[in-house]
Amino acid sequence: MTVKQAKDAARRWVMEEASKVPGFYGAFYAGSTNWLPDDAALPATSDVDVMVVLTDPDPPHKPGKFVYRDVLLDVSYLPGDQLLSPGLILGHYHLAGSFRTQSIISDSSGRLTELQATVSRDYAKRRWVYKRCEHAKNNVLRFLRLLNASEPYHDQVTAWLFATGVTTHVLLVAGLKNPTVRRRYVAARDLLEEYGHLDFHEALLELLGCARMSQAQAELHLAALTDAFDAAKAVVKTPFFFASDISDIARPISIDGRPCSGSSPPTAGARRCSTTMRRRG
Repeated sequence: MTVKQAKDAARRWVMEEASKVPGFYGAFYAGSTNWLPDDAALPATSDVDVMVVLTDPDPPHKPGKFVYRDVLLDVSYLPGDQLLSPGLILGHYHLAGSFRTQSIISDSSGRLTELQATVSRDYAKRRWVYKRCEHAKNNVLRFLRLLNASEPYHDQVTAWLFATGVTTHVLLVAGLKNPTVRRRYVAARDLLEEYGHLDFHEALLELLGCARMSQAQAELHLAALTDAFDAAKAVVKTPFFFASDISDIARPISIDGRPCSGSSPPTAGARRCSTTMRRRG
């Protein structure tokens, strides 16, 4: 299936289903499909991200991942007050990436289309690139501030992991690249190599704690993660934000397509992770 075919399915879902949600204002494509040509094959490890804009400043819990016409969609709700001006979007490193191309699915008022045109024009201007880098950096600091020794261990790990992962986004945003999630360390390595700073990639892996991890350790952790995922997806009931990511339909993305952080040589940690993931498929 091509990216265009997958997007067409997403558009149809918006028209048939999302448009009926109370307060529906519009919708646009988000995520990695905005960075791929329409005629490219949609990777089996990718979904189509859709943002549904609602007038409600406190929208309901996001639908998350589900299959529609053989396409895995990942749908989120976005309050319209986050899109009041081009400046708000240009300074937000995730939103700006979604508005840099023709991404609008539905826009009865025409306002989203106007915003997209302005953001696309100013997207690469230095002041806005710097603003988005600051946004990513502040996200790192925000997650670090959530670290609290009195909180449950898994909550501490989550805060640390989010903070650590977003360090790659600061670089990707500066390089006008997609601040992707699953492949963030791979993308950051490619960017650093392009600018002749590949040695810094090992520092990113050091922050993540895997720079000196052996191949055997990486394989062991991945196997444990797979077992935990399969056990959790069978019992998960709590409607938390990422609940739909722990499911059979999301497994090709969450587990089967998961690259180890920094999955490309020549750095030592990256080489070990890359080998591990190739063996896992």
